[in-house]
Amino acid sequence: MKSGGAKQLRHRNKKLYGALIDDVSTLANHTIDEESWQVLLPLFLKKWSEDVPKKVKNKAVKEALETTVGYFRENWAEKDHCRRWYAGSNPLGPTTNNALETNNRILKSLGAEELFQVVSVPFSRLIHNLSI
Repeated sequence: MKSGGAKQLRHRNKKLYGALIDDVSTLANHTIDEESWQVLLPLFLKKWSEDVPKKVKNKAVKEALETTVGYFRENWAEKDHCRRWYAGSNPLGPTTNNALETNNRILKSLGAEELFQVVSVPFSRLIHNLSI
């Protein structure tokens, strides 16, 4: 299946696309281990493969949704080498592709004064430790 379904879904129904992305994010962030993956993934797939499509009236939107969910299932849920993307698959590691992205997000969210405090506290401790 093609991944272009997501683009079509976003173009045709932004609200539905946003709800799907929110659920993917929830699945990724709240799957804490293999056992929860085995429980949550079927619930996610049932919702987006069976329950939601029944409510969609527009044929093009329904096709885009089915293509998107099919692509997700085949490429991110079933393939062993790709399905370890949820938070619990690496409990001590970062939950992003780039470990720095989490730190970048935190630093970008801080104001200048807060950022100065984050940077200056460890430096002041270093100076204090050197002077002892």
